[in-house]
Order: sequence, then structure tokens, then C-alpha cells
Amino acid sequence: MGYHKQFHLRGINYESRKDPSMSRQELIESTRSKDKLILEEYDYKGDPALMVVNTRFDLDIGVVPAEDVEKIRPHISEPYDLSIIRRYDFDDGKKEGMELQFYVKDEEDTSEEEKPKVPFYKTKWFIAIVIFLVLSLLMKLAGQI
Repeated sequence: MGYHKQFHLRGINYESRKDPSMSRQELIESTRSKDKLILEEYDYKGDPALMVVNTRFDLDIGVVPAEDVEKIRPHISEPYDLSIIRRYDFDDGKKEGMELQFYVKDEEDTSEEEKPKVPFYKTKWFIAIVIFLVLSLLMKLAGQI
């Protein structure tokens, strides 16, 4: 099993960093469970930070809690999944929050399209066929001499 971390989305009462005219609360309310969420690095007061971006809007809906950034940050270059575990209301139902899960995918979790493509000429089958053909050709040439 790959690395995983659950956390509550933070910074949800502010405007989007990518578009200050958009409220993160509005973006959270428009976020669907099937939307792809990704993490993007940025600096916050000189420290590394991670914002959660909904790729459908290409806008940030919140941030990773500061205490979790150093745990998650080393893994964002690996294939990962960021998903909504649950949504919840607070402030007497006036605001919405989210609990998310960051999950680094194992080799068997990675779909075929996410795996790096190996050129056909580097596959075992191609190499085996080339060796067979070269040996067959050498055997034919050796028999003709």
C-alpha cells in the first residue's frame, strides 16, 4: 500500500489564490466528487505550501494544513490520488468543509495510461524476435558456405 494521509481542507474562507474574484466557498460548493483534484506548490510567507486545485476550474479550493505539508510534499512527484472523503457543514450550515485523502499509488494501482510508455523496440518480445531472426539468418548463411 502506498503512502496516504487524511486531512481537512484549510483556507476555505478565503478567496482563490489563482483568481481572487472567486470565493473558495463557492468553488467548494461547485466541486463534484468525480472532479480531479491535484496539489500545486507555492510559497506562503517564505515557507513551502500546497494548494488543492480542482482541475475542472483550474482554481484552488483550499490548502493542505501546514503541519501536513512536509509529510505530503515529497510524494507529489509520484502518481497519486486526491479524493474527497466527506463534505460537512459548519458555522450553522452557512459554510462547507471537506475532508480529503492523499494516496500515493502503488505500481498495481496505477492504470495503464498513467504508467510510462515503453517504446516497442525496448520490449522483451521485440528483442526476442530480433535475436531469433538474426540467429536464423546466421544459421542460413553458415549452411550456404
